[in-house]
Amino acid sequence: MRKIIALSLLIASALACESLPDQFQREPEIVTRVVTRVVTEEPTEEATQAAAAPELEDGRYEMPVEGFPSFGPDEAPITIVEFSDYQCPYCARWHEETYHQLLDAYPGQIRFVYRNYPLAFHQNAMLSAQAALCAGDQDQYWEYHDKLFEEKDLVNDAQGRTLEVETYVQFASDLALDTDEFEACLTSGKHEQTVFDDIDFANSLPMENGETAVSGTPAFFINGRRLVGAYPFASFKEIIDEELAALP
Repeated sequence: MRKIIALSLLIASALACESLPDQFQREPEIVTRVVTRVVTEEPTEEATQAAAAPELEDGRYEMPVEGFPSFGPDEAPITIVEFSDYQCPYCARWHEETYHQLLDAYPGQIRFVYRNYPLAFHQNAMLSAQAALCAGDQDQYWEYHDKLFEEKDLVNDAQGRTLEVETYVQFASDLALDTDEFEACLTSGKHEQTVFDDIDFANSLPMENGETAVSGTPAFFINGRRLVGAYPFASFKEIIDEELAALP
């Protein structure tokens, strides 16, 4: 059953984000490597514990937030958890068109949490996710997060080019990070398991109305309320205003 669900999720995610690039034809091992990891390996102890945590109640998902990249007040009335892919063009579009507008509209009222869901057919998504976490080791996670989306044309190269480690190191240099430390982190695969744990957790979430919880990227959980897709500001505002209005 886990194999069927995992494969279905990968196919659904592909359709939700974009068509398969030529890179898939030229380098099928990119997909095979991640598919094999999702389909055949047993989940880690951390992923198993996480899988037992979420329960869909009254149309809301329980989303753990501690220990994941986040910003905003811990006591903020609105918590948004995003599952995203740095190579997904829809994720980049949402970041460009909605992300900053949303934060500006609700200053001090949103705690934003980022979790990784790199799609298997995106050759740069997995390493990009790890690179951001390596930047986080130097307290520059969100700066690197923004940098990756700013460099969307390079990360999501139209020719399906796989980025070299040197490109990520250059991004780190642009942000004045310790590049030796950053490169050592990235090449060691220090945060690879963290990214796989995010994928395992997302795939373990209960379905809603017959749909997998993270059926594509970007996927958002606003105080546990699911919204999948690069929706405009107005869609988020509607949910957030309802949540704020319901406060005692």
